[in-house]
Amino acid sequence: MSATINTSNRLTGMFSGLDTDALVKAMVSTQQKKVDLLFQNRERATWKRDAYTDFNNQLRIFREDYGSAIGTKSMTSQGTFYNSKAELASNQYLSVTTTSSAKEGSYSVRIDQLASAAAMNGARATDTQSGLSSNMINNTEIGSIASFASGAYGNEGGFSFTINGKDFAFKSTDTLKTVMDTVNKSGAGVTMSYSQATDSFKIVSGSMGEYRPVANPGEAPVEENPFTMEKPVSSGFDSDEEYQEALKEYNEARAEYDAGEGKEYKDALAAWKKNSQEYLDSEKRNITFSDTDGFLSHIGLSQVTAGTDAKISINGGETRTFTENLVTLDGVTFNLLGVTEPGKSVDFNVKRNPADAVDKVKAFVDSFNELVGKLYTSASTKRDYKYSPLTDEQRDALSEAEAEKWDEKARQGIMYRDSNVTKLLGQLREMLTSELGDGGRLKDIGITVSKYAVGEPFKLELDTEKLTQALNEDPEKAYNIFSSPAAGSNKGGLMTRINNSITEFTTNTKSVAIQTLNNSIESLTKQMSTQEDKITDMSEKYYLQYAKLETALQQMQSQQGQLSSLFGTGS
Repeated sequence: MSATINTSNRLTGMFSGLDTDALVKAMVSTQQKKVDLLFQNRERATWKRDAYTDFNNQLRIFREDYGSAIGTKSMTSQGTFYNSKAELASNQYLSVTTTSSAKEGSYSVRIDQLASAAAMNGARATDTQSGLSSNMINNTEIGSIASFASGAYGNEGGFSFTINGKDFAFKSTDTLKTVMDTVNKSGAGVTMSYSQATDSFKIVSGSMGEYRPVANPGEAPVEENPFTMEKPVSSGFDSDEEYQEALKEYNEARAEYDAGEGKEYKDALAAWKKNSQEYLDSEKRNITFSDTDGFLSHIGLSQVTAGTDAKISINGGETRTFTENLVTLDGVTFNLLGVTEPGKSVDFNVKRNPADAVDKVKAFVDSFNELVGKLYTSASTKRDYKYSPLTDEQRDALSEAEAEKWDEKARQGIMYRDSNVTKLLGQLREMLTSELGDGGRLKDIGITVSKYAVGEPFKLELDTEKLTQALNEDPEKAYNIFSSPAAGSNKGGLMTRINNSITEFTTNTKSVAIQTLNNSIESLTKQMSTQEDKITDMSEKYYLQYAKLETALQQMQSQQGQLSSLFGTGS
């Protein structure tokens, strides 16, 4: 905001006929020009700071989109360049997905058995055709459900049972939902449910696969001869030599223990942890229970059906077993859906699929060109000195549309030949034709730089056919060209270098350029305040002088009136 002179509540020029406001404004105009110049300089500094901030935001978004390994547009993720697809006809036995590491080739899969979880499958629970309604499950007391196949379970003293070592106790006034929710949230590793479709209860282990008993390793091994020597503290010795000698003795004893008894203990502990995990994993595939009061048998749960392993053969190889129906081998994920007919198999092919990679590279090229275009336009557009930031008075004289057009013109050239922007453009331009990664160049994968044209930014141009061929023949080369890390004399792949240049630009602008501009804005604001105070003081001084003039003229006019009345002619 530029300074304005407060003319409210002033009665001026009544006797002199002078436009006092205009006169005072003209007399302080030189001082007002100083304020306006400070204001315009502050506006330019603010615009330049905002331009830096805007560029930093755009560069951050670009880096997050393309320079991060986890971004959906990532150009540093191996999966971007190693796309493949499985050609598999629709079937009821198998579905397949591929990852970036999937190996090309033909696959023939025979599925002999699916993995299943250990379960307790109940018989029909009620004597009715409709089974138990949701309302009965959720709200009816167990002791009041008369439709149970053997009549109401009316153990008024409550009932208890144990599953996988977890003890449960309920009252006959509890609901079936309470029982199932309690079991499911207990950590027993099972899920208890009821199906109205089959009118039966079911308890299923949370882990699939065949139960193979593993010996419980018991308690963890205890360190029988712990190393008890305390490490010496330098403050406890009369001289450094004594301390160093004691420290040497300690280190030797520590090394001897670690190589002997300490190593034996660590090995025993590691073996125990391994066996414990095997035991726990095995037990998860089993269901043990104790039906203390017969509740489980009352609802048809009295026997455990063991879980099974999945059994498959790939390309005629030996049968392999897995504890899950989702199996990933060589980058191919097999989702087992059913057992194939005897002597039959499911056949499919895995082939390179560069289409997605081509689309991502094309998106990168478009975004890169857009970013470079903005940087180039900003740094190459000259300032039009006919347009300066509008003062309040100038803005009031224009329409809103005219002011917007003026502001647009005034902002142009604010970053003309800015050293930070031109340096970043130079770095980006240089890396596009340099060796990248392990010696590859962008042109090797169909990406070239546009020919020089006066007044035009450099751009990347993409030959999709050449890129597709490169991805089919050697996707690793394309991946390295973009994402190889810097090491030794190798400055890294394209995105590694772009990320480094963006980091340098952001660091320099935030720590130096923007901070300098903020200091300048603060200084200009203080100078404006000082100059505006001067304008106020000068204006008050001039108004006071004109007020005195008005008073003198008033007195003169009064005296003239009195003289006229003395010498006037009577009637």
